[in-house]
Amino acid sequence: MADYINLSSFAWLSLFLINISYRQSLFCLARCFVRRLNCRQKDECCCDEPSMQTTFNDIPSSRAFVSCSWTCSNNSQCLAFNFNQNSKLCQMFHKKSLKCFQRKDDCFHMSLKGKSDRQFNIRADDKIVSLYFDGVPQKELPNWDAPLVYNSHSLPYDVQVVAVHATNSIKEKYIEAFSDDGAIASNTTWKCSTTSPALDSNNNNWYDVHYDDASWSAAMVQESHSFLAKSIKFWSEGNKEAYCRTRICG
Repeated sequence: MADYINLSSFAWLSLFLINISYRQSLFCLARCFVRRLNCRQKDECCCDEPSMQTTFNDIPSSRAFVSCSWTCSNNSQCLAFNFNQNSKLCQMFHKKSLKCFQRKDDCFHMSLKGKSDRQFNIRADDKIVSLYFDGVPQKELPNWDAPLVYNSHSLPYDVQVVAVHATNSIKEKYIEAFSDDGAIASNTTWKCSTTSPALDSNNNNWYDVHYDDASWSAAMVQESHSFLAKSIKFWSEGNKEAYCRTRICG
C-alpha cells in the first residue's frame, strides 16, 4: 500500500475506500495530515476543547474516517482532528497551539502536515554550542549566543532524548529549555556533565538516545524564578561547561 493517498475530489473516494487504512501515518485529501505518535510510537488524542465536532453514525468506521478527514481538509480553519474508531466521533481543532494530549482507546490524532511538531525553546548564558534531538545535530540559530533570547526549534513528537552543550566564560551561567506543550520542562530532570563525556560501554555518544547516563548528576539550579512559572535555569556542577540531556520518555 502506498504511504499516502492524494485525491482531488470527493467523487474519487468511493473507488479507493476498500484500500484506505486509517492506521497510516500520512493521509492526503485537499490537504495532507500527519498522524501524531508520541516518543513510544503510541497514538495520543488531543484533550483540548474542540472547535467543532460531529459523529458519523450511519457509515462504517473506515468511511467515517475519510468523511472526518474530508471535512477538516476542506475547512481552511481546521488544522487538526481527532477520530475515534468505535464511536466515529470526529473532533476538529482550529487552534495552532494544542496543549493537552493523552492516550485514549481507539482514538488517534491527525495534524496538518508541517504543523504537527511541538516547539522547543532554549537559551543559554553564555552560548549554546550544539543541540541534538535523538542524536541528530540541529541547525545553529542566529541567537544561540544571545542569552536573553529564546531559540525556537521544531521538535517532532517521537523524539526521545534532547541533549545540549553550552559554555560560559563569565560569572553568570545557565541553560533554560522547555517545550510549548510541557513535555520538556526546564528543571532538575535534566542530567548534566561538566566535561566532554566519553563513549559509554556500548560506544554510544553522550547525545545518543541509548547513551547510559546513570552516573550523571542532576542539573544544578541556578535560578528558580525564570520567565515561566515553575521554570528554572540550570547548569552542570562546573562553571565553564555543561553537557546536559533529558529523556522525554522516562
